[in-house]
Amino acid sequence: MKYSRFLNPFTLILGVAVLLLTLISFIIRTLPAYSGNPDVLLFVGMDDPTYQLRRIEQVIANYPNVSWFDPMTFFPNGQPMHWGPLFPFIGATVCLLAGAVTRPDLISVSLFIPCVMAALMVPVVYLLVSRIADWKAGIVAAFFIAIVPGQFFFRSYYGYLDHHVGEVLFSTIFCLCYISALVYCRKHPVDIADKETWKVPALLGLLCGLAYVLGLSLMPTMILFALIVGMFTPVWFIIQRYLGHLGASALFINSITFLTAIIGFFIIGVHAEGGLNYYTIGHPIAYSLLILGNVILFGFSYQLRDKPYWYYVGVILGVTILGLVLLAVLLPDLYKYLIENAIGFFGSDDIHWKTIQEARPWTWDDAWRTFQYSLLLFGAGAAVLLYRIRKELCPS
Repeated sequence: MKYSRFLNPFTLILGVAVLLLTLISFIIRTLPAYSGNPDVLLFVGMDDPTYQLRRIEQVIANYPNVSWFDPMTFFPNGQPMHWGPLFPFIGATVCLLAGAVTRPDLISVSLFIPCVMAALMVPVVYLLVSRIADWKAGIVAAFFIAIVPGQFFFRSYYGYLDHHVGEVLFSTIFCLCYISALVYCRKHPVDIADKETWKVPALLGLLCGLAYVLGLSLMPTMILFALIVGMFTPVWFIIQRYLGHLGASALFINSITFLTAIIGFFIIGVHAEGGLNYYTIGHPIAYSLLILGNVILFGFSYQLRDKPYWYYVGVILGVTILGLVLLAVLLPDLYKYLIENAIGFFGSDDIHWKTIQEARPWTWDDAWRTFQYSLLLFGAGAAVLLYRIRKELCPS
């Protein structure tokens, strides 16, 4: 009986619709593969896709090991690898499973990988949007992600073999897991005194952490999503206080998520020095500070449990401002390090934006050329979400 709701006609029709959209997304991206041209190298985009092919070849030759130093970039010095091991490892594994041993075979198989990742975005987006809204919005979102033009389509098209579409896929999977945790905890808040309320949130937190580690193993810039969580967390605590809870759900989910991220990071390993756009020790420090921030927020919530929620809001604002001031005065070197990392991470210098397309600062013309009327849909969707936040106070 418990499986009956998954086997009813409506659910099956919905599943078939999502599957068809997934196939459409895959087929329209792989059309060049069916042209019959035997010279598959002609389809490979320059320059990054050929760089990724070389990485995949290296992993195949040394499977399952991935090189963490690239002698061919920043010539003649070489440099530590910016990007994680997951994308070339996936490429090498798929090629080995497919029996691709010659270079043309290797190229032919590898070029399908971004197309598959883009197709997988269809069910992921459906699940994500249906968690926030309903199945109707999920189907519409799945349809748009299947056919949306612009950079997402270009970087997931047959021939453009690079990790960008993987970044989108794995970061969206993390968002799906995290929003699922928010939805569950909204209906079933964690009570520190009742261990029965810990079980499902603990599992959801672990899933969030594993999803985060997958994204992190593809790109160090996954830390952007830790930043988003860090910015959202005080809001989540305030909402929970307003609803009459102390905020144990946020403490539980975030602590397990980023404790898992710390363990996952050390499995990946420290492979460079410097900013957070490399695999540096700054990552586990940042995740530890995020967990500490949750402990502090919960501590204040507990101490002010008998006060109106706006007392808590005032304390959070005051402590945040005071903490920044004390950090700048008492630990100026650490403060400078954090500010310089932020500038380096979010900033853009002439060398990068002239040579790396995705590092260029955006303009309104770029935004319209990429998304066109989707920007209007985005504005309308944001307005609906703001209305729902005001009406329902649902953190998701």
